[in-house]
Amino acid sequence: MLALPVVFAGVAAGAAASAPAAFAVTDTSGTASITVPQSYIHQLDEAGVTGHVVSPASTSVDTTNNTTTASFPVTGGNADVSIFYGTLNLGGKVSLEDRHGTVTLNSLQFDLSSGTITATPDGSSTPVTLLDIAGQVTTSQSGTSQNYSSTQLKIDPAGAAYLDSALATNAFVAGQNVGSFAASWTAA
Repeated sequence: MLALPVVFAGVAAGAAASAPAAFAVTDTSGTASITVPQSYIHQLDEAGVTGHVVSPASTSVDTTNNTTTASFPVTGGNADVSIFYGTLNLGGKVSLEDRHGTVTLNSLQFDLSSGTITATPDGSSTPVTLLDIAGQVTTSQSGTSQNYSSTQLKIDPAGAAYLDSALATNAFVAGQNVGSFAASWTAA
């Protein structure tokens, strides 16, 4: 596990929308990635917040572009870019910590319908919306392969409030752009 200073300052949880009765797509594999500028990671470091992703999620650092990318495997869902509907379930966890404690975020999910990334904190059954898709969105589909990307990810107000409260900090600012998002998956 590579330390990732709150690269997901906003990876949030949200409720999945129910699919229409005729909707039968099942997402079988793929990857979703959040890319964060090093400047944001340094901002969190200065606030005393660090973090990392837990396997099967992984991180990589691009020293040329000064970014860190966290990648999560697609483990299921029913997202369909042709109708902007459904969700992608993502494997792995995000762990954020500071001197006041640790927050572990499980059951990460990208909700294509609402344009949010959500997660469920350890010890809770209620998802929290952490990140909102923003900026330019691009989608494509070829056969069963689907792609989705956005040029910005902004911290959702609910995610900022939850993380600031849980970690006794003010490091998470609602509406702050913290990076970009990309996902590619196969639908059966």
